[in-house]
Amino acid sequence: MLRKIAAVIIENRKFLVVRDSGQDFFKMPGGKVESNESDEECLKRELMEELSVIPTETEFIGSAIGVTPKGENIDVAFCITNCKGAYSKEDKIAETVLIDSSHEKDGIKVAKTIDDYLIPRLLELDLID
Repeated sequence: MLRKIAAVIIENRKFLVVRDSGQDFFKMPGGKVESNESDEECLKRELMEELSVIPTETEFIGSAIGVTPKGENIDVAFCITNCKGAYSKEDKIAETVLIDSSHEKDGIKVAKTIDDYLIPRLLELDLID
């Protein structure tokens, strides 16, 4: 099973999602933990690669089991993350957007773990609308 770390970056009661080039759905910034790194090292590496920011504080808020578009089982750990620097998406990231629980009315498709786990968790913690 793959282990992924997802950064939950909240601004004005919305959270940041990213869309990779060639994909039609949005996912959380972050990525796969390599065998030689901690969760924190993974998050720092992925955020630098994807958004050119450095995480300054992180707080684990839970995890969810899911399936990648390629059919691989994944365990996604979600961490509320504060960052230093201005977001600057890298080449593999086609788009970034801030969303809340009403993202579907705007036609924004997200990864299943976001709808099934993350949004209910963020509503429970009263962090998003």
